[in-house]
Amino acid sequence: MTPTFSVIIPLHNVAPWLPECLASLRGQTLTHWEGLCVDDGSTDATGDILIQNAREDARLRVIVQPPSGVSRARNRALQRARGDAVAFLDGDDIVQAWWLEEAKRLFAETNANLIRFAFQRLYPSDKFSPNKPNRHAPQCWHGAVGPDSAALREAIMVIRQGSCWQCVFRREVAQSAPFCETLHTAEDSIYRLRLASRIKCLCESDDAPYGYRIRSGSAMNTRWSVDVPLAVLNEIRALQQEAAAIPRNILLHFATTIIWLWMERVRREEHQRFNEVRASYSRLLDFRGFSGIREIRPHWRLAVLSYLYFGWFWPFHVTSRLARCYGKLRQERTHVS
Repeated sequence: MTPTFSVIIPLHNVAPWLPECLASLRGQTLTHWEGLCVDDGSTDATGDILIQNAREDARLRVIVQPPSGVSRARNRALQRARGDAVAFLDGDDIVQAWWLEEAKRLFAETNANLIRFAFQRLYPSDKFSPNKPNRHAPQCWHGAVGPDSAALREAIMVIRQGSCWQCVFRREVAQSAPFCETLHTAEDSIYRLRLASRIKCLCESDDAPYGYRIRSGSAMNTRWSVDVPLAVLNEIRALQQEAAAIPRNILLHFATTIIWLWMERVRREEHQRFNEVRASYSRLLDFRGFSGIREIRPHWRLAVLSYLYFGWFWPFHVTSRLARCYGKLRQERTHVS
């Protein structure tokens, strides 16, 4: 019998957190799911924990591969997925017991191809307390690919932003494009942008069933080599050519975000290669003709120009700090009102 959901879990040396992750999946109120657990060459007790849980719960299927990266692990699981819908779960994260049941309800009510949930950040001292969905009316975009409009741009921004574990996909959509196996950072954003033309209805819920663990050693908390932005910028250039439905300003905003994230995590010892990143980013923007600068959001333009002309990092840091302060003020005002 076909399971309702295929939950894809890529794993690499996550033994300290894996028991809690699998317990949260096995505790789902919707029971008709399969868990595709891909051990990506772990050298700790991850494999033993997987085998033990698979013996106790036949819904868990174990796939073992030599260390090949998270994208290769997800692709192998995608090829084997049998569920009507596909969800992603990282081995160091946890989910609420109503996660899959709520996704099933939203699929039935909206007929969406993709559902994107909010999520909770879990710091080492935090506990993931059980709660229930708020069941607010979700925001939906129908005909996500169509004439250029503000609604279309907003829908594609929702598709691009965040991580794939925030999303639940119809299986035919999830399997229509692979993850880029040469990328180890921002691979899920590239993946979702490749799917954009297949998404006819997008549903965004403000419920947060997913707990994302903030820990040292994760991809977003380590230093980035210059090879990271170079690889992502190459993929963005390819998207410009193959995905005409995606507005150019969204791709340029994505590229600017990658540059900023790299600057936050840069390896200073690679300073002799910094100009490679600047040249690649400049080509993407068509800097000489200034066509790209006009499509960058206004509050980033001064930082972008300073970086392209002089190679300065500090305007990016100042702009991001000001944006964070502005965001906190807005939250405080909303809370007071």
